[in-house]
Amino acid sequence: MHKDILKTIREKSKYKGLITPCYDGLSLANIPNTILEHFKAKAPNSVLDRNAFDYSLLKNVKHVVVLVIDGLGYHQLLESSRRNQNLTLKNNFVMPLTSVCPSSTASALTTLNTALTPSQHGLVGYRLFLKEFTALTSILKFKAAHAQYDFTQLGINPREFFSFPTIYQRLKKVGVHGTTVFPGDIADSGLSAMTHEGAECIPYITTADMCTQLRIHLQKQKKKSFTYVYHPHIDTISHSYGKHTQSHEAELANLNFSLTNEILENHFKDTLLLITADHGHINGSKNKSIDLYNHEKLLQNLVFPPTGELRWGYLHCKNGKLNEVKRYCESNFGNKVMILESQKMLSLLGNAPVARATLDRIGDLLLIPKENYSIQLGENDLIGLHGGLSEEEMLIPLIAKRLG
Repeated sequence: MHKDILKTIREKSKYKGLITPCYDGLSLANIPNTILEHFKAKAPNSVLDRNAFDYSLLKNVKHVVVLVIDGLGYHQLLESSRRNQNLTLKNNFVMPLTSVCPSSTASALTTLNTALTPSQHGLVGYRLFLKEFTALTSILKFKAAHAQYDFTQLGINPREFFSFPTIYQRLKKVGVHGTTVFPGDIADSGLSAMTHEGAECIPYITTADMCTQLRIHLQKQKKKSFTYVYHPHIDTISHSYGKHTQSHEAELANLNFSLTNEILENHFKDTLLLITADHGHINGSKNKSIDLYNHEKLLQNLVFPPTGELRWGYLHCKNGKLNEVKRYCESNFGNKVMILESQKMLSLLGNAPVARATLDRIGDLLLIPKENYSIQLGENDLIGLHGGLSEEEMLIPLIAKRLG
């Protein structure tokens, strides 16, 4: 069946050979909306396709757990499963979904925690120019570029900046308790504060501790509950070493072992476990990086340096310079990137209503690197990359298993 779903996703893509989001039922955004609908809370967007997802798995479920394995793309999971026959994660209901655009942690995790598409919530990349602070900002760190302190340390309440209702607030209205199981070092980050409002937080230290804390938590649950668990290590390893390295496979085996021992082999009544990812990875290459510091004529026609991602770049052009910038990009690296006018690609970011902040943050032009090219300013040591529209980046798994 998953081959039919994959065929549908490919056929729906707006660009041949690439993957664009299927927000109408086969995307990451449909997971939180399905959970909201299941608990009879208000869902702002479409649920998972009823012909693709096995809704019988939700029958009589009182407790839903979503485990996000950051950076584990659909193809990565399949390849790792071929390499390691002991990887039991695959021995359940598995289907492919699309990520969101950009295929970025900041955009995807915000979608998972709000049930809104990136167009609606406005966090449309890792590095954005925020008019609210007149600053180029790292969204994950909620911090201006090169600043010593983040905005929270400067006295800014993240929820005053980002006030959209979270999935936890929506569920609380219908009597469902929300919990996050999150790495202790980022459990109170700016992005967490923005998107986890209304949830109890359980911090953890290691992969094994994550699974142990989740088991202890689930054993205590009696009333209806939703638990969001975040695992960042596959993503960190992929950025540093690339996908399918020995470290990548070892960490996935480590996660599989702890998850099996603590969760999969235990019995939790009326509980459904959903495992997914925010995006996958494509291995970059230093000889396929476009260093915009070498394009001074381009930079001098921009209001500020490009924003977004290494594989999804926004250009904010000076007044009257749009056509000149577009011509420059087409003549200098038009064979290496797709060049789109930002206002014409809003459907890639999701559904209406489009947030005012989204329109402010996407600039005038969007650069989407082809193949495994990347856009950067100066040196970049990352090997695993994401943000773009390749199958490796855009396809993510959805694994579903009843735990009792």
